[in-house]
Parts: sequence; C-alpha cells; structure tokens
Amino acid sequence: MRWAPGDGVLWQAAPEAEGFATADRDLAVDVCVVGSGPGGAALARVLALAGARVLVIEEGPPQERFRPNQGQTMRYHMQEGGAMVATGSTFMPIAAGRGVGGGSLINSAIAWRCPDDVLDGWTGVIGADHFDAAAMRPVYDELWELLGIWETRKEISGENNDLVVRGVQKVGYDGGYLSRATPRCVGCGTCNFGCPSGGKASVNHNLLVEACANGASILADTRVSSFIVEDGRVVGVRGQCFHPDSHEPGGRVTVRAARVVVACGGIGTPRLLA
Repeated sequence: MRWAPGDGVLWQAAPEAEGFATADRDLAVDVCVVGSGPGGAALARVLALAGARVLVIEEGPPQERFRPNQGQTMRYHMQEGGAMVATGSTFMPIAAGRGVGGGSLINSAIAWRCPDDVLDGWTGVIGADHFDAAAMRPVYDELWELLGIWETRKEISGENNDLVVRGVQKVGYDGGYLSRATPRCVGCGTCNFGCPSGGKASVNHNLLVEACANGASILADTRVSSFIVEDGRVVGVRGQCFHPDSHEPGGRVTVRAARVVVACGGIGTPRLLA
C-alpha cells in the first residue's frame, strides 16, 4: 500500500479479536505479547511475518466503541475510566488507552523521528549500535510508509495551529506543522475521543491487520494478572476475562509461551511487572 497526502486510501478494517467468554481457556503459543498498542502491534507484526505463533492479549474491548462524546471514550477506551492522574506539585491527567489498538486509539497520532545525535548518544551509553541513527533510519522509513505519516496539511490544520506556525516563522525559529499518522484526516479535531472518519492510522487498522493476516491472534477483554515462572524463567501468563459493560469476571486464561513480551506502555508495563 502506498499513501499520498490528501488522497483516499484503502482503509483496512480492524482484525477479528476474541472477547469476553465465561469458559476457561488454556493456550500455547511461541510468543505472548501483553498489550496491543503501538509497541505490541509492531512486535506482533514482525514476529508473525517471521512465522512465529503470536498471541496478543488486550485488557480493553476487541472493537472500537466510540461515540461522539467524551464519556463513552473514557468508559471503554481509557484506563481507569479516564481518571488516571500523575501527582506532584499539581495533578496531571494521563489519557492511557485501552482496547485493540491501545494508546493509538485515543492519541493525536503525532510522530517524530528521534534526532540522530540523541540516538548515537544512547549507543555510547548502552554499549551497542542496534539503535544508532544508521540502524534506526530504515525502521523509521518503513513506519512512515506503513502509517502514512507526513506533515499536517494546511487545509486541515486549523487557525490555532496556523497562528503558532506564523509566530515560529516570524521570530525565525526552525519549526512548522507537526508530522502525524493521519493519512485520511478531515480535520474534525476529535482524535483524543476516537477518530470518526477513519482518518487516523491507529495500529488496529494497519500493523495488527498485517499481524493477523500472517497468523497472529488477539484475545481482548482479558486482564493479565501474573506470570508463570519455572526455573527462574517466565514461561507464560495468567489472567481473566472481564465483561466490557458490567465488568463481571469471566473465564480464566492461561497462556504458555516460549517468549513473553510486556508491551503495556510506559505506565502499564512497570505496574504489571511490579
């Protein structure tokens, strides 16, 4: 697939995902990925393309349940009902996504490439060149093409953003419109409550589609609670289904896997590992 700014594109329907069930399930796969957001989706795609049997587990619902109001999105697609906050000198709301697609369902799809000097600086810190600028450049190129990332178009930018860009240019700074993964954006401005137009490239419409087309499967409405550890090594996970409306507990889920990857975001991952 090739996308061009402003052009209509072939919109890929989200893949099928299993949801709430009352029966217990025991599964075995090569790789179990906990979390279906950008990180988990990208990994699932690469592993599935390589021939691995991949299972992606997601706490949120299997399909988008957006309505044109904030309450609906908070209920179904934000962790802790949209009430998550960071505390310090003040409270800072944190909109952490849930559902197949994870945070990409409710973010603004802003995308930027880490500067070369930062990547090369990290190389010196970790003592390996896997993530230096030269190694990451083709990865960025692939993602930019897969997700249809380019600079926000003037016709949908909005006067507020136009004003900022004019100010940046006026004072002589290097800057402009943000790059975003929104190849079909019509400028409705409701990204954080769900995309009503199919304009945003949330990963349930691209990376996960390709993963599932190559044999990966998705288990949603399932909260992972613990790891199966044998001889000091993680060999699986345990969790339970919860009804997306009533939150009633359903069947228990046990997954054994040669590899387990936790991809629950910057907050969810350490919370699960704690």
